[in-house]
Amino acid sequence: MSLKLYFSRVQKLRREDGGVAAMEFALLAPVFFLLLFGIIEVALVFFSDMMLQNATLDASRFVRTGVAARTLSEEDFVDTICKKAFILKNCNSKLKYQVKILTNYNTRTAGIVVGNYAGLKAMTNEYSVGDSEDIMLVRAFYEWNLFTGFIRDVFSTPGTNVRVVGGSVVFRNEPY
Repeated sequence: MSLKLYFSRVQKLRREDGGVAAMEFALLAPVFFLLLFGIIEVALVFFSDMMLQNATLDASRFVRTGVAARTLSEEDFVDTICKKAFILKNCNSKLKYQVKILTNYNTRTAGIVVGNYAGLKAMTNEYSVGDSEDIMLVRAFYEWNLFTGFIRDVFSTPGTNVRVVGGSVVFRNEPY
């Protein structure tokens, strides 16, 4: 094969543009899908946080009105939260909660903050519905496992792939 024939074939290949779209897609697709899945995962984390906050608020109404003191067991309380926050997988086993009496509104409680994984692991479940006109704290936390690489690095507790989501309510029980 002569050098002239070789260069003519190379020139012909350079003019061909078939397959360019496939190559561009192969280069950009991983970045696009990582970004797409990251957006979906962030949306799910915030949606689950909102659902858990609303479920905690709804379940706390049973405590506030005295229904929990009369008829609602601890398991029923957890089921109430988990049914309202249906997006949480394995909710009954992964949910951490506290329903406890505060002495006054200035009482500081153990510092579980959304995002504090170590504090969540140390937290024990507590269920004390109190009496009429007691000041109550109701809070629930859940470990949300993150899967997308860069989202996990930004939103999770360092060294884990977990984001803590939660909800809390402080109120005075109604006279019942």
